[in-house]
Amino acid sequence: MDPKPYLDYLDKEMTIMGILSAFSVAALGGVFTILTKADQIGPTLWSGGSVFLVAGSAYCLIAASLFYKQRSRLARFYGELSLVQSRGGTQVAFNKSLKYWFDEIDSWPMWLPYCCAFTFLFTGFVEYLLAITFCVVPSHWHWLASHLHGAKRFSFTLVTVTAILFCALQCYVRLRYADQPENVWIKFWHVISGKKQ
Repeated sequence: MDPKPYLDYLDKEMTIMGILSAFSVAALGGVFTILTKADQIGPTLWSGGSVFLVAGSAYCLIAASLFYKQRSRLARFYGELSLVQSRGGTQVAFNKSLKYWFDEIDSWPMWLPYCCAFTFLFTGFVEYLLAITFCVVPSHWHWLASHLHGAKRFSFTLVTVTAILFCALQCYVRLRYADQPENVWIKFWHVISGKKQ
């Protein structure tokens, strides 16, 4: 079995993870640039939604680190497969066969950082959107203006709890059904709905 085609695939995936990690940091940098501008947009945005901006930036940093973690995992497998290839493809790396490394790369738990990174990146953008919303909407919607503090607290809590619960669910499903060859979400749905496969 020649690992070269899969090595090419892993190389492309590592590049994608690097781009996604850089994009997550760039989003944070863009927000920082807007906030430090001398015009009125930055200070207004900060005064109306500082909690959301800080949370959104934190989520973007978490996403960047998780994308980088996924890239590091892929780089490890790339190195292991390269070692196998350099030994003629018939030897094993660290007492593991080529099939073992292919199975590990293709397992559901292996891609957990990638899935959670997208969740946190999306959550970061939702937080940024909430910061803009709470700066613009209250002046046009008097009910929201009179309940602004409660609405901000509710929105922040709802978004944060949803993100954490969704990441926890992803971890549970991908680890619980790690040995399933089919889509783990379909398997999970069959289990919770009581359907027979």
